[in-house]
Amino acid sequence: MANDLDLLRQEIDKIDEELMQLFIKRMKIAEEIAHHKFENNLKIENKNREDEIKEKIKNHPIYVVKKYYESVAISLIKVSKKYQDDLIKSSFK
Repeated sequence: MANDLDLLRQEIDKIDEELMQLFIKRMKIAEEIAHHKFENNLKIENKNREDEIKEKIKNHPIYVVKKYYESVAISLIKVSKKYQDDLIKSSFK
């Protein structure tokens, strides 16, 4: 049984590594978005976009996504906005 648990944890570790790579990719795109917002004098926060994301999650057919993914998405949005704000306040000026 412990061996099964170890194998499951190894699978989680692999998924976590994939998630980190996707996070890096996401943040690189967030950097491009920050640059676009800076160049076009746009606000970092886009409530309509955030609402679209939440609505998409709410309407997702898979229960675990509907029930639990919104908190993950909100965390990603917060981190992305903070990163964009930091970039705009420092690098782009």
